[in-house]
Amino acid sequence: MKRSRKRHLFPVCALLLLAMAPAALRADDAENEIRKKLLEEIVMDLSPMRGEALDQVLRTTVWELEVTLLPDEDQGGRARANQTDRIFLADGTLRRIVSPSTNMPLPYFMDLIDPEFQLTEETAPVFKQMLQSLMHRRFFDDIEPDIVRIDDETWHFYTGTFFDDLKAFVVSVNEEGNVTAVHYNLRLEDNR
Repeated sequence: MKRSRKRHLFPVCALLLLAMAPAALRADDAENEIRKKLLEEIVMDLSPMRGEALDQVLRTTVWELEVTLLPDEDQGGRARANQTDRIFLADGTLRRIVSPSTNMPLPYFMDLIDPEFQLTEETAPVFKQMLQSLMHRRFFDDIEPDIVRIDDETWHFYTGTFFDDLKAFVVSVNEEGNVTAVHYNLRLEDNR
């Protein structure tokens, strides 16, 4: 009797799968149609970021990418979603520049900064201009002095205050002045 049930169960399962297949195919067709329509609606603007500081400090081009998704015809064609990013290629991988919002290492800078670039008293203003270009100037408040060499291995590029503390890009260098690490720190004591 168990064999008989199995024999009857097979055709029932086969019929159920056949009945479900068109729905699954229709869902795949609908997904493909939506994907096709989205690709038609997306507007991308990709332009290289230019500037003397970027050219002097970086080894690769950073691109500004603006993506506009689903312009709304009822709203005069204004975008419903708009995203702007700064991106670059490193070893064949697309990388995104992240603006820091907390204490954090920024390892992507090691893929960006020319390994031959040396951070010195003379090149520090250029390095700050590069940071301002990549993070946008509005990220930086007016603060004096804005660049401080803490010791032979550490530089602070101040971006403003965080309550009673200072916030800054903390840049580590080797003996030759080549950048070895970049971090962002929100709670630095004022040792200017």
